Amino acid sequence: MKSLVIFLVFLDLFVGTAVYGQTISIVDPVSKKVLTYEEIDVLPNGEKITSKNVDGGFIIERNQKFYKAVNYSNITPKNYGAKGNGIYQNSGDMNALKSGNDDTQALAVFFKNRQKTPAFGSHMGGSSLYVPSSVYLTSGSYNIDDHFTKIFGDGPGATIIHAIAAKNENVPVFFFGRKPVGNAWDSLLTGGGVNNMQINSENAKIRNFGIILDFAEYMNFENLAFRNLGKSAVKGNFWESYFSNVKIESSGQNQTGSENGIPDTGIIDFSYATENPHLDASNNSYFNKITFSSCTGTLIKLAAAANTTVNINFNGLYAETYPGNTGKPEELPLIYSINSQNNSISHGFITVNSSGTERNGLALLLDGNSSLSVSNFSFNMNPLEGFLKRSVRRLNSFGRISYGSTLSLNSVNFEDPTDSVGFGTSSTEPLLYGKGKLLMNLVQFHVLDLNSGGTRRITNLIDRNLKATGSVLVIPYDKNGKVQSLQKSLQFNDGKITFFYSSVPATVDTWEKGDRIQYSEPVNRALGLVCTEPGTTGTSKKIMVSGRKGEKSVRALSTENLLVGDWIVFAGMEGYNRISAIRNKEILLEQPLPKNLSNAPLSFKPPVWETFQTIIK
Repeated sequence: MKSLVIFLVFLDLFVGTAVYGQTISIVDPVSKKVLTYEEIDVLPNGEKITSKNVDGGFIIERNQKFYKAVNYSNITPKNYGAKGNGIYQNSGDMNALKSGNDDTQALAVFFKNRQKTPAFGSHMGGSSLYVPSSVYLTSGSYNIDDHFTKIFGDGPGATIIHAIAAKNENVPVFFFGRKPVGNAWDSLLTGGGVNNMQINSENAKIRNFGIILDFAEYMNFENLAFRNLGKSAVKGNFWESYFSNVKIESSGQNQTGSENGIPDTGIIDFSYATENPHLDASNNSYFNKITFSSCTGTLIKLAAAANTTVNINFNGLYAETYPGNTGKPEELPLIYSINSQNNSISHGFITVNSSGTERNGLALLLDGNSSLSVSNFSFNMNPLEGFLKRSVRRLNSFGRISYGSTLSLNSVNFEDPTDSVGFGTSSTEPLLYGKGKLLMNLVQFHVLDLNSGGTRRITNLIDRNLKATGSVLVIPYDKNGKVQSLQKSLQFNDGKITFFYSSVPATVDTWEKGDRIQYSEPVNRALGLVCTEPGTTGTSKKIMVSGRKGEKSVRALSTENLLVGDWIVFAGMEGYNRISAIRNKEILLEQPLPKNLSNAPLSFKPPVWETFQTIIK
């Protein structure tokens, strides 16, 4: 078995030695702590100890005898010369440093000289590495490749690892992983983690990553804070790991994505290791109380190989964010999943703030073969400008569910009291859209009331292509942010809508065949109405259109109040048509025009309704 090579460091720093038979106690002049050592002849791996194994901290030599530290937690980076004397310009700003020594080398020696476990596959050994309260300046990246190695401090705000560098570094502050050797089991790094510590970057241009895990399992991360990391606070592929009480601030500014809104990274990123021969996805891990403060870009990226059971669970997710101020400022989703199944988010909220920038991003984007369950959660649009203004589009929509993916919602609120989601687009997308599957229970949409200037239709809350099933409550707000008394209850069944109301509403809404109006009480023994021929209710604003015979489009001076899917008719022309797309002032149609149009009025084609009794199932 290959022996360990450990460097000789600070051998003569210790004074005040007292010898008691097989143990000695030494007062460390740097930390002023009493360290206890026991005499040994062989290392834990069975090899005979020699002078080359002496590191001056864990293993020392006295009078040609060798001793191993008994109380490892008393050995700190300060035994190896770390000053930990970083001082910030002011206590409330952990960005700008006033002064401090560079502790890069001292930290490197401290982490390197830990007790090691050389045997792959043994899953034995471990160290507890204590970093006492101080601000440690470093440009280093520290690799941990031993099982059950725990790094811990005195708490976030007390023990701070502050990354400094002359340029942006893509290496993490801590890397947990082992170079793959043999089979996957032998390559797994088992146990360990980081607790009670804060990881800062001078700014997002200094360091992109905080902690990277590569092929690790049974890891534990508790009471951590991250700040100013350009791309990811935690990234990697890991199994059966636990994260608790983690706060991430002002991170994500360097994220990038493709033109269609697919993020390259996430602040918490489960991307599998593409260079690892044992390709797999992170799975079966639990996050308890995760907080994002003033972050941007994609908060969570769930990624896996196709048809992989992942089972990542968040309990307590709290975020206030300025999404999209990144490489693709209008595109990045807050939560992204691709081919990642059986994941859940329970309890918490995401609040989207405004910085005056129009965005086309989403709160949720499910791609590939993904499944996500969200419960007891709220997505909020924060009206920073006040309820009387909606002056900016904060998101294009709340979510898109691609074909093959499933989103389950239980007791979830979508709050847009200023009508800012999709505001200003040519044709507003439904709040949830796509071609996947949507399952709901007790879902609420808080929207701006139509009488207060709102534009959201009840039939345009959820895309019919989702084949949604479940109950929905629509709660209208007025311009002062107060809830209106008139609430609307809807039931979706495989994409068909049952609207609980006393009659067909006069509002502009598009109804499909099979939709129903359910009376609260029977009217002339009728339980309600069912749509037998699709159409659009309400009255359109005065819209004049022109077009050529045979073309599937018309031009208009205004397309306000129109949406994709509306059923329309043109004055002086028989039959009806349907809007397939809207491009500024051009309206695309499903059917070609049978003749030329010149400034012809456009109106809605109404649906046909019949009472329940006349319909034979």
